Amino acid sequence: MLPVPNYTSTNIPAAVLNAALIPGKLNICHGNAQSLCARQSSKLDEVRNVLVNSKIEVACFTESWLTSKISDRSIGISGYTVVRNDRSYRRGGGIAVYYRSQLKCSKIFGTVLSSDSTDLTECLALDFRLYGEKILLMVIYNPPDNDCSSFLAEKLTEFAVRYEHIFIVEDFNTDMLRSSARRVTFESILSNFSLTSVGEEPTFFHNEGSSQLDLFITSNNDKVIRFNQVSFPGLSQHDLIFASTDFNVTQSTHGNTYRDYVNFDSQSLENAILSIAWNYFYENENPDECLEFFNRHIKAVHDCCIPLRTRARRWKSNAWFNGNVRRCLLERDLAYKDWLRATPQLKAIKRQQYKVLRNRANAEVARAKKEYLKRYLDSRTSSKCLWQRVRSLGVGKAQTALPSDFDPDEVNNVFLSNYTGSATVEESFSNATFPSPYNFSFRPVYWWEVTNAIWEITSHAVGLDGLPIKFIKIILPLVIQHITHQPPHCILYFPELLEASKDFAIEEESTT
Repeated sequence: MLPVPNYTSTNIPAAVLNAALIPGKLNICHGNAQSLCARQSSKLDEVRNVLVNSKIEVACFTESWLTSKISDRSIGISGYTVVRNDRSYRRGGGIAVYYRSQLKCSKIFGTVLSSDSTDLTECLALDFRLYGEKILLMVIYNPPDNDCSSFLAEKLTEFAVRYEHIFIVEDFNTDMLRSSARRVTFESILSNFSLTSVGEEPTFFHNEGSSQLDLFITSNNDKVIRFNQVSFPGLSQHDLIFASTDFNVTQSTHGNTYRDYVNFDSQSLENAILSIAWNYFYENENPDECLEFFNRHIKAVHDCCIPLRTRARRWKSNAWFNGNVRRCLLERDLAYKDWLRATPQLKAIKRQQYKVLRNRANAEVARAKKEYLKRYLDSRTSSKCLWQRVRSLGVGKAQTALPSDFDPDEVNNVFLSNYTGSATVEESFSNATFPSPYNFSFRPVYWWEVTNAIWEITSHAVGLDGLPIKFIKIILPLVIQHITHQPPHCILYFPELLEASKDFAIEEESTT
């Protein structure tokens, strides 16, 4: 009996990309999406499944078919920032570029077309800055039956003098494997601007054969270290073309840095705290200086003794892509390859087999996603958790920061103009009484009271001193006497701080 293959981790496009691309380099890919949100966004789910945790730094998609009704959050991919140039005047077209969020990128040009535009070529130009290098990336979609040569020449004339390194990815919609007047004109423009098209294999496959429509163009062929392409039937019948370029990117793009509070040298930590010159701390009667001394030295011990580690960041992929879904997607991809390689006599049969498996995969993805969302958005979940989960799915508007340029005098005038009380503000405050449930008093605090109060803290927030509470709890036996040290005239007692340890205090007093 043949062994059953493990489909749970098999993804042909993702495996090819990660095997071929060079880590730490500016890796660029391009694909024609033919509607990025098609099939109830299951196509976008497959794109996420390929890009998440991949080596791709910049992913370009033409024919995105996005509209203003589709928000950036709803099409977001973990770890990437999206830039769009939608076609607004009619259905189709559009460009979407995803780039790693840590990259320095700015949009410098995007075509704005209207229903009466004579130039239907769409273009999105981005400026990347990597270690002082200026890189121009142009993503172009040229509709069928449209000659983009004059448009390309115009834009290259505008940008070429400003950039030494230029990359162009595009769906040219002119077969570069067949002789034609448009091809000759296009190649002439590339030659005039010293540009080179990388790759000579067909990138689009159809019933009558194949064509090379998708191009990767560069101003310096030596900067393209590797170039290849892979079938991506989950996206379209266009191959995904990709390249590793000779530009370094920050390695922290794929890592997460953190302090390890579990694996550290406890003896070194103890020695570091004991070696602090605490005599100055006890001789000083200024509470502010004592606090500054304590924070400064403990922060230095923290940074020295708690190791800083980096682990590979693993972004979350589609949770509903279970083993059965991945198996269906793999069978569809293999059937697609069989169709491409079939002889003319078997072409129709293989294509029909592929279509059956494609439809089954689409149905399985939709079913698995529906079942997952039904469990994930369970109505029995708390309201706060439910809305957090809804927002994690890209639903709703993104939070925007409130403007901070208000004139305080204008705010005050608006407040006063809406105050209708007969008494003045000063009189209202002078006559008001503010009862307090606490009895304010001064007294020394005991070490066990402080210890109980600290261990009652459940928040993981880091204060202005930069010391997390988990570190304070680790070193508490070594510093509790310093924390409870009482310089003259500086102990302020708030009973609410010790409310959590009240029971313990009563029990302690009853036994003495």
